[in-house]
Amino acid sequence: MRVVLAAVALALLLAVAVYIGEVIERHHQAAEWRAVRADIDALHAALIAIPDEAVEYRQQVAADHLARRRAAVERLDTYYLDMRGAA
Repeated sequence: MRVVLAAVALALLLAVAVYIGEVIERHHQAAEWRAVRADIDALHAALIAIPDEAVEYRQQVAADHLARRRAAVERLDTYYLDMRGAA
């Protein structure tokens, strides 16, 4: 009878430990989510604070970089294709 009671007590303690572990894990996940949410809110606020002129300038710079990249890729393609044809 004592063995059965000891096994039941041990099982009960194990169940309580598992439950406490799950509560702690949920607490950590909630804290991580609050941190992520704060980062998202900060990024959103920073994006809203960017003046329209800066956005337009960034788009112009990106378009210029894209045009330069395309030209460079075309030159490299032509160069390597010419080298393959000569080989």
